[in-house]
Amino acid sequence: MRYFVAVAEEKNFTRAAARLRLAQPSLSRQIRKLENELGVPLLRRGKGGVTLTAAGNEYLAQARKLLADSAAAVRATRAIGRPEQGQLLIGTVEPMMSSGLLPRILENFSGARPDVRVELRELYSVEQHRLIASRELDAGFVYRPPEESSIYDGFTALENIHVAALPANQRLARKSKLFLRDLAAESFVQFARSLWSERIDTIAGKCVAAGFTMRIVQEAQRLHTLMEFVAQGVGVAIIPDPFCRPPGVVFKKFEDLDLEANLRLAWLRQNESSLLKEFTAVTRQVARKFQPVSG
Repeated sequence: MRYFVAVAEEKNFTRAAARLRLAQPSLSRQIRKLENELGVPLLRRGKGGVTLTAAGNEYLAQARKLLADSAAAVRATRAIGRPEQGQLLIGTVEPMMSSGLLPRILENFSGARPDVRVELRELYSVEQHRLIASRELDAGFVYRPPEESSIYDGFTALENIHVAALPANQRLARKSKLFLRDLAAESFVQFARSLWSERIDTIAGKCVAAGFTMRIVQEAQRLHTLMEFVAQGVGVAIIPDPFCRPPGVVFKKFEDLDLEANLRLAWLRQNESSLLKEFTAVTRQVARKFQPVSG
C-alpha cells in the first residue's frame, strides 16, 4: 500500500523507487501484484509517467486513510506505554488567545508546574476531536461538539455569542441597534460548511425566521481570511465573537439573536494523565474568574 501511494504521488516509477530506496523492477512487480490481487488496473502507464485510473483514485484515498490510521494507532500505543514526559499537547482556536483567557491559563499553569511544557496547536474543532481521540492531542479548546460525545469529557471554559462582522465603512456599522432583519439585503461570507455544518444551518434558519434567506457569496477556512473578505466589502458575516478587532471590520451584537458559541475544553475520557488533570483543574479555576477583553 505504501508502495502504491509513492507511485501515485510521484507519478513516476523511477522517482517512487528512489523515494522508497527500492529497486525499480521490484517496485513494478509489487504494483502488478497489487493490481492482480484487486482484479482492477490502478495505473495507466505511458512514456510521460503514470496516471491513476478511477479505481486507482479511489484506492489512493482509502490507502492514505488506512496508513494514517495505522500510524495514529502506533503513536497512541507508544504514548500509553511510556511514562509522562513533562509535556502537554493542547489544541486551540484563535479566540482563546485574543480573549486573553489562554495566556492567563498558561501563566497560571506554568507557575504551578514550571517543569511542564505546554505545546499549542491551532486547529479546527473537528480536527481536534479526531486528534484527541487518537491521543495525538491531550486536550483541546473547541467550539463544535464532537459527534461521539460519549468518549469525551469537558466543560465550558469561555462563554461566547455570535455577532455580526461588518465592513467598517458600511451603513449598518453605524447603527446603534442591530437586528437580524437589517442584514436581509446583504451578501454573506461564512466559514466552510465542513467546519460546523449544524451551526451554519442554525444561523440560516434564524435568518429565514427573520424574513429572508442568506445569500452566500464566499466561504473561508480561516478566521483572518473571513475577516479580510468582510473588510474588503465582499460580504457580512455572523460568527462567534473573535475578541479581536482587525482593521476595517466592526463587530456588533444583535438585539434579537442570542446564539451561544461557547468554547469548551475537551479531552478523551479514558485519558488518565495526571498532568492533564492538573491542566484541566487550572483551566477551570482561571475560567471561573475570567472576564474576556476586546482588542
